[in-house]
Amino acid sequence: MPSIAGARLANVKASYDVPAGRGQVRANGDLAFTPGKLELQTLLPSFKGMIARMSGSLSYSANADLKDGSLASSGVAKLNNLGFTASAATVEGVNGTVSLSSLLPPRTKGVQTLKVGMLQAGVPLENGTVAFEMGRAGLRIVDANWPFAEGRLVLVSSSASVTAGNAEFLLSVNDVDLSALIDMVEVPGLKATGRISGQVPIAIRNGDPILLDGNISAKDNGVIVYRGDATEAVATEQTKLLTDALRNFHYTELAGGLSGNANGELVLRLSLKGANPDLYDGYPFAINVKLEGSLADLLRRGTVGFRPLELIKEQSKGAVKPPANKTEP
Repeated sequence: MPSIAGARLANVKASYDVPAGRGQVRANGDLAFTPGKLELQTLLPSFKGMIARMSGSLSYSANADLKDGSLASSGVAKLNNLGFTASAATVEGVNGTVSLSSLLPPRTKGVQTLKVGMLQAGVPLENGTVAFEMGRAGLRIVDANWPFAEGRLVLVSSSASVTAGNAEFLLSVNDVDLSALIDMVEVPGLKATGRISGQVPIAIRNGDPILLDGNISAKDNGVIVYRGDATEAVATEQTKLLTDALRNFHYTELAGGLSGNANGELVLRLSLKGANPDLYDGYPFAINVKLEGSLADLLRRGTVGFRPLELIKEQSKGAVKPPANKTEP
């Protein structure tokens, strides 16, 4: 293999008893990975297409025993600041120990847990843990979770195995704080209180994570306040009514769903019910909006090609009717 010519891969001790037909191999080594050169898929073809562009280092020990015509193997690998790409995600800062009950084919000794410094799959997630196992059906994510906006995101496999181009997961959004989430988004003039939870099915299709319109909702009542500069540039009487409502909107229901490609264009549907106590004596409003854009850009820069005012302009037609005996403030 020219790409790894000269690399020291292992220290090996082996013995074989010819009359008995028994033998053993003991190996250990320290590998420093380099993308496009020394990688796991270079050494073990069974990983080809699953893990690529590796960096960091790995220390390992491996055993193989031949007895009565049967080969048994096992091993332990210690990962140090490992990075790679796999199944529509980029991973950095992986640390921990993995125990294997079989090397060929690779099988883990039950569920293994690793710490993950960063996962990039449409949304950057930091300081998580991933519990997984590799068995006859392939790789399965048992429990992967990350802190997110003072809550947690939890990902588990909902299909038999994970491959490079095809897999199914269920993403759970647990007790995410809207105020912390909006601080990440950084939309000027927008504030909110409350906590949201729900689930979003995800399918890997041709290497891209596709969100399949899950449902997320607020656990309790809360407040949404939008007082950005854009509210002054209203186009119609009804648009102004909605922007006035959002200046101090006390919601009783907040629900939504996500669909689309997490690495590309997404659609977020949002439904709000509530009232502004300062507007029409708290007359109830029902607001339905639809957001389209890149979630990755939203969380990185707070700019996704749309703003709350634009959403209201697109969705306000026929959405709200003020009381007939009231005049607009």
